[in-house]
Amino acid sequence: NSRSGLLNLELELTQQVQDAGSWTSHFNEAGYFAVKATLQQGQEHQQVEQMLLAVIAKLRAGEITQAEIDAIKLHEDMGDKR
Repeated sequence: NSRSGLLNLELELTQQVQDAGSWTSHFNEAGYFAVKATLQQGQEHQQVEQMLLAVIAKLRAGEITQAEIDAIKLHEDMGDKR
């Protein structure tokens, strides 16, 4: 979902950004994957954009550990119980 995942684990829970998330939209012939983050006070847009792109690059390269998967699942479970 848009509240659990690598963006949340690496950027939001580490307090590098106030909020981070992603979503997809699917159409008949196309679609898109979008990401967003809320900057901390004093942060530059380009700095946060680079952080988002770094997490996406990590995902694309398959650089995900079992510990990260477990943390994402835990974060998802915690959200379901709220």
